[in-house]
Amino acid sequence: MLYTLEAQSTLIEEIRLAQTTDPKLERIRKEILVGKAPGFVIHEDGTIRFHNRVCVPAVEALKKKILDEGHNTPHSVHPGGAKLYKDLKQTFWWSNMKQEVADYVAKYLTYQRVKIEHQRPAGLLQPLDVPEWK
Repeated sequence: MLYTLEAQSTLIEEIRLAQTTDPKLERIRKEILVGKAPGFVIHEDGTIRFHNRVCVPAVEALKKKILDEGHNTPHSVHPGGAKLYKDLKQTFWWSNMKQEVADYVAKYLTYQRVKIEHQRPAGLLQPLDVPEWK
């Protein structure tokens, strides 16, 4: 007997199921069916896509999972905001995605510790002159 093992990501399936509960994406699905949603299509796997990018519903846990996966994988080596957005936008789309990626990277602890100061040291404190007149 010959057995084959096929590994599939469950992330797309989670997104597809969550799309059915998102009111905005359900409205878009109805508009696709009547031809009034330019750029949006229903893919053969049942997901709604915008310019061939999977539409992620407004579920914070799902977005965080996508951001964690894109940022913390061993192959990505903690990319900055611009690189992470560039990588994720090839596959995923959601409203205000660029800002959410920037916020995610800014909150990441490693970046807060490594961030350098771009100002010259202030030096020693100088006492103020005592005023002669009130």
